[in-house]
Amino acid sequence: MAGLELPSVAKSKKTAGYVSDMRFQSKRIEMSKFTLFFTMGGKLEDASKYETAFRMQTYLKYKKITRICILGLIFIAVALVLIDPLYLSYRWYSKKYMYRNIVRFVFMVPVAICWYVYTRNMCGRSKGDERTSTKKNLYWQRSDKTIVDYEAWKHAPERIATLASYLIGISILLQTIVSQEPDQEVYMLYFFMVYLFFGIPFAFACLMTWSLVILFIVCMWAVLVNDAYAIQTLQFSSVYLCMSNALLTIAAYSVEKNDRKEYILTLDLEKEESIVNDLLQNLLPSKVMNRLKQGQNTIWDQSKECSILFSDLVSFTKWASQLPAETLIQRLHEMYSRFDKLCDVHNVYKVETIGDAYFVSSGFPIDYTPDHADRLMMLGKHMMFDCLTLDWDGYTPRMRIGIHSGPVMAGVVGRQMPRYHLFGKTVMIANELETTGVPQQLHLSEATKNKLTSTYYHLVKRPEPLVFLGETMQTYLWEPQNTYGHIIKQT
Repeated sequence: MAGLELPSVAKSKKTAGYVSDMRFQSKRIEMSKFTLFFTMGGKLEDASKYETAFRMQTYLKYKKITRICILGLIFIAVALVLIDPLYLSYRWYSKKYMYRNIVRFVFMVPVAICWYVYTRNMCGRSKGDERTSTKKNLYWQRSDKTIVDYEAWKHAPERIATLASYLIGISILLQTIVSQEPDQEVYMLYFFMVYLFFGIPFAFACLMTWSLVILFIVCMWAVLVNDAYAIQTLQFSSVYLCMSNALLTIAAYSVEKNDRKEYILTLDLEKEESIVNDLLQNLLPSKVMNRLKQGQNTIWDQSKECSILFSDLVSFTKWASQLPAETLIQRLHEMYSRFDKLCDVHNVYKVETIGDAYFVSSGFPIDYTPDHADRLMMLGKHMMFDCLTLDWDGYTPRMRIGIHSGPVMAGVVGRQMPRYHLFGKTVMIANELETTGVPQQLHLSEATKNKLTSTYYHLVKRPEPLVFLGETMQTYLWEPQNTYGHIIKQT
């Protein structure tokens, strides 16, 4: 056998601080007072992904009713184009009707049709298409070819809806100008759809509708300035239109504000759920967590063979008693973060930490592997040499490590802060091996020695056997070579 080699963990010269490494620290999402746009720390760009996701979610929510409204506008415009010629033969202002129909047919209807086609092709789902929709990624694919990339079109739907609806509003204004009839009813219907049915952000809808109101008043006043009766009608229409649009603005503001609050609450709930799941994954193996979610009340397991490692820092208690609490916790976090990464590298399970003691199992509850003892040998080696790279104000941690192999029992115990704990004689012997070990050497039992799949260890037999729990057992020491990434060959 050429020797057992396991990947090593890259070591950084500067370890991140304890606070900066905590995953659940994040800024609170807030809303602008007037525009309602999301901000984080008062900055729009920090919350841009949440703003984009909310707009897309809102647009998709109103997609069907938007299509119905567009079809309704097209139907009304076409119907009016067909009905108006009935008046052309005997109404003196037939040219006004003709010009109005030209605006409808040449400008308004094509814009509405293009908008409807966009909603079908860009935001629809055709046969044979595969649609993937999430808050962070939204794109549609046909076979292996991407039709729409969300990152490229993430701002397009609501902006195109704003542009198309504004062009339709301009066409309505042009029809009013050429017909010289300042009727407010059609504008109210149009504003109602803009605010509540098109899925347009409140700030865009407010800017669009009020600009049209101003354009309506200015343009119609210029057209009807010489007609005193028409000016009186325009004054009434202007007041009515302003008051009605103000009420719609308030209503739309309240609706979107509540929608955004609900969206933020959903994000907070998802974040809390993610934190709980992360904590449970740190406390319990994934298989055990799934069993708990399925409603299994009593969780217990048993393994006929695995390996257990216990580690402890030499003279740590005396050194720690001289430190303030904050510094001590930062030091332990720095060291245990490295050990946790090593556990992932060697595919072993961290059972728990008690002070400066570190408890690890291999081969159980993580899937059994024949080299479970070798994995803990390499883990212990890398833990020792990681500690030698630490310089804590003159104190360099040195470790005692004990390893034993055998059967164990395991289960979830306790109602408050439940933990998946390992029990049995094997655990107790591994703990005793650590207690009676030698600093910077791995102390292992003969059972562990017999489970090693590699012969590339220089094991030294201890002259006096260990007597524990009424049994006498031979133990061995291994002082690994001061290298990182390979094993010393047995001599």
